[in-house]
Amino acid sequence: VSEQNHLELILQAMMKDQIVKMTYTQYENKWIRLQFLELFYRNGIWFSQAYDVQNKKWGIYRCDFMKDMMIEEEMRDTFTKDELKELQLEYEKTYHDISFKCRLTEQGKEKFLKHHYPNMRLEIIDQIPYIVGGYNQEELSYMTHYLMSFGKHVKIEYPDELKESYLNQLREVIDQY
Repeated sequence: VSEQNHLELILQAMMKDQIVKMTYTQYENKWIRLQFLELFYRNGIWFSQAYDVQNKKWGIYRCDFMKDMMIEEEMRDTFTKDELKELQLEYEKTYHDISFKCRLTEQGKEKFLKHHYPNMRLEIIDQIPYIVGGYNQEELSYMTHYLMSFGKHVKIEYPDELKESYLNQLREVIDQY
């Protein structure tokens, strides 16, 4: 959807286990250093999974918010692909610490199978489909936005905080009318 100027540089850094410096502009302009593990495309947007070497934090980054990118010449603080995968697994185990469960209709199940994230899975309990998984507090608004896309084909079972966020977003939509 948006123009990508750095995909070649990202791939080069990924192949050579190099660290890239850039300004990341999604929420605020901040200077970060990343080592990339994966590059993927979803719904018209390029993303990368990478390790922020300064803050020692795993993340998923939108490539269209990466500006002023350059590869660090000095090879320090780098990880092998296997080490990066271990960091990613540890992140997945500990970061998504708020459990959730949402009941689906059959149409909701179909939508889920077409579009879901690694922090969630489909479970069938007594022949009823559910989305179950975990999210982090920082992802609450994104989870709400994702669940809103199911319309009447989802019902949040728990947690109450996710239900309330969902209901607030529904009220905002209703208030537009």
